[in-house]
Parts: sequence; structure tokens; C-alpha cells
Amino acid sequence: GTGSKDIGQLWTSDAPGRQGSEAEQLQRGWERNVVLSLFFGPSPATIVDPKPSFQALEGRWVVAPVTDSLIYASDRVQPELARWVDDLARWDFRMIAPSHFDAREGTPEDLRAAFAPTLAKSRGGAATDPATPVTARPYNVDDVRLLDGIATELVKLKVI
Repeated sequence: GTGSKDIGQLWTSDAPGRQGSEAEQLQRGWERNVVLSLFFGPSPATIVDPKPSFQALEGRWVVAPVTDSLIYASDRVQPELARWVDDLARWDFRMIAPSHFDAREGTPEDLRAAFAPTLAKSRGGAATDPATPVTARPYNVDDVRLLDGIATELVKLKVI
């Protein structure tokens, strides 16, 4: 791929201001840490410029990619997950405090919407067939490729 070249160009560019201000560099570094922790191996383009992937998730209710791919991809987990989401969505709440994202106002409908791509019937073949398009997932397909590859192998080994 071009990851090494892309990353090298970021650091060797002679263009004034290419790196941005100190505040911009700190923000970019923080965004990189976020996408690295969520995806484990995001695309090289995302490592160079994390903003598009970061903004795709920022302020949205989503299931963390690592959890979606490595835990919830299991056919053994899906029925219990669907039951759990349904049970929680029956509660009357106005705040959601997820483990991977900011706590903020949220409703049962927001909870259902966040889990909808994870529970979608189209996910059925996704963990075992990476060629199966999963358009409902809110992640950049290149960012989640490593996690999906790991999930594919874990499903084959019957670990998940």
C-alpha cells in the first residue's frame, strides 16, 4: 500500500504550516489515539489524517468498532444482544453513558439506532465473508478492515 509513503510525506513536507499550529497538532494526535483505540489498525490515510473518520463517529450514537467486530459479530451473541437492546430500550431514560464515548442526552430510540447496524440481518455473512457489503455500518470500511479480518478468523476458529 501507500501508507508508509503517505505518512512519510506528512512528516517531510516543506510546505509552511503543513503540521499546523501546536493546538492543531495536539488535536490531530488525540484524534489519532481515538481512531487507533477504536479500530486497532485504521487505514494509513486515517493515520495521516484522522479527521474524516473521527468526525464520522463524533456526536453519533454508535457501537464501538472493536466491540462490534470482535464480540457482537458472533452468531452466538447476536440473539442475547438483541434481547438486551430490546430490554434496555423499554426503559424510560434520557441519558446514555457508553463505555467508549461521551455520556450525553439519549433516548431508547437512540440506543436502538446505535445497535441497528450491529443487529442488522445483513451482518449475518459479514464476519465470515469480508466481500459482503455492510452499508449500514457507520465506519470507514478501510478503518475496520483489520478488525473484520480478525473477526473472520475468530469465527472460523469458533472463538466467537
